[in-house]
Amino acid sequence: MAISRRDLIRNGLVALSVGAASPHFLLRAVHAAPRPAEALRASAAKSLIVVEMAGGNDGINTLIPFASETYYRARPQLAIQRAEALAISDEVALHPAMGRIKELYDRGMVAAIQGVGYPDFNFSHFRAMEIYRSGDTGIYNGIGWLGRYLDATVKAKDDLFAGMVVANGVNPAMAGDHFHTPAIASAPAYQLATDPRYNGDRTNRLNAFTALNQVDANNRVMLPLLEDTANAAYASSRELQELVKGYNSSVAYANNGLGNSLKLMAQVVTADVGLNVGYVTVGGFDTHSGQANAQRTLLQQVSDGVGAFLEDMEAHGWGERVIVLVLSEFGRRVEENGSQGTDHGSAQPWFVAGRPVKGGLYGAYPSLTELDNKNLRMTTDFRSVYATLLRGWLGADAATILKGNFPDLGFVA
Repeated sequence: MAISRRDLIRNGLVALSVGAASPHFLLRAVHAAPRPAEALRASAAKSLIVVEMAGGNDGINTLIPFASETYYRARPQLAIQRAEALAISDEVALHPAMGRIKELYDRGMVAAIQGVGYPDFNFSHFRAMEIYRSGDTGIYNGIGWLGRYLDATVKAKDDLFAGMVVANGVNPAMAGDHFHTPAIASAPAYQLATDPRYNGDRTNRLNAFTALNQVDANNRVMLPLLEDTANAAYASSRELQELVKGYNSSVAYANNGLGNSLKLMAQVVTADVGLNVGYVTVGGFDTHSGQANAQRTLLQQVSDGVGAFLEDMEAHGWGERVIVLVLSEFGRRVEENGSQGTDHGSAQPWFVAGRPVKGGLYGAYPSLTELDNKNLRMTTDFRSVYATLLRGWLGADAATILKGNFPDLGFVA
């Protein structure tokens, strides 16, 4: 009986440990072989890095309508005072914790896209994430919008790092049918694990592992697939260790989850192995209570992290080759709740940053008075953001990947 790699993985027949991130990586079954060292720095690829603010960021306190009295009436406790807000126009301002993003905006390197959403908005975290990660408001089939992009563009089996997720598991936005994205929690952890009681014998154990996965399969269906998966995992772990060896930077990243994730992404980007898309996530944005301090801390992490990453790209000569997209699965309602927080809402601002970006405000800020059941009405379809990046930056067939035609917003230079 014929069986595909994907069928085998979905049925849970493969399990092998390659550091902290390996079970998820192997469950996606990357097919790859070792590459010669001279091939590791020859791609000159453009890169799109997505920063996902998981939990539903309050966009109204992120891109603040500080000229609106309605805003201050709706949020007597949570409203950001005009004196604190970082104005970027006569009508809107950035949260005061977003100083690095404000600096980039002033340099023309940030597009603030207002009112992002889709028709018939869904307020469930799980369904909203499915929609944004798949790029499709229809039935979810487990394939992401960036996974479809990678399926369409990655041709060589040894392009291990055309896509990469820095996490313990593959973000569904990066899940594809053919290209299987590695999920890497950290470079040091992403190695084949041997019994720590016998560290002095690690080399022999690795050699034994390689030998065991080179046996004659005698035309059996399962064994070659298991061997190939094991060898691919080992090859990718060794390659990653080589990639990060030559990385040097004077840029200081914050020692937190997002800062460390973006630093690892920078290590792979600057190794020039053809990273087209990368994905990192920072959680905690579901601020039903105690929002003021929590959101301030998180927005500072995002702003500082993106700022450090783009500074690092500039220092390595990659400033013209990288764009960062910052998004969240939904926004929050206009009115604050009784717990000094905000509840699940709809439309929100997204941000696109980098030297190739045409900075400025895009789309219209949603009305704070003409609401849809207490929620903002979208003014920009999220698929137009994706289409602009796919078509204008990555040079991809956006209509096929997104299953429809969506207007270009014009924020890519």
